[in-house]
Amino acid sequence: MTIFSPPTLHDGFRWKNMKIGLVGGSFNPPHEGHIHISKIAKQKLDLDVVWWLVTTQNPLKKIKTSDNYEKRIKECQKLTKNYPYIIISDIEHQISSTNTYQTVKYLKKLYPYTNFTWIGGTDLLKDFHKWDNYRFLLKEIDFVFIKRPPNQNIIKATKLSLY
Repeated sequence: MTIFSPPTLHDGFRWKNMKIGLVGGSFNPPHEGHIHISKIAKQKLDLDVVWWLVTTQNPLKKIKTSDNYEKRIKECQKLTKNYPYIIISDIEHQISSTNTYQTVKYLKKLYPYTNFTWIGGTDLLKDFHKWDNYRFLLKEIDFVFIKRPPNQNIIKATKLSLY
């Protein structure tokens, strides 16, 4: 059971001055790797909570996931039941977003006094340059990529360029 109810479009003040980690994805299926990066980020970044932003459809994945959205939400809730600081959120569904760029723009508008950090495994690095407006994202929100084996091969394979 989580310590907070999930965020809504109208409760920005409730999250004022909090440090929130964001783990986004299709969670198809949710797994221990998601728990791992949430735990490490919570501890190392001194986060108040971690929101898992379950998307209806990952734009970089060809497999259609919108059909089993509610099932994935329930699987996430079941997997995280012993981690009260992880909140399963359907806010991307509420704002009709399927990419991080749109989501971050909305979150910064809806929660102007909240400190967000995007959390991902190093496996995301190999395709990060394909994310919509990834350079904007790097200017607008902090990103933390947490090691997951095979870390070295993934980092070498990335095509990300930072300016």
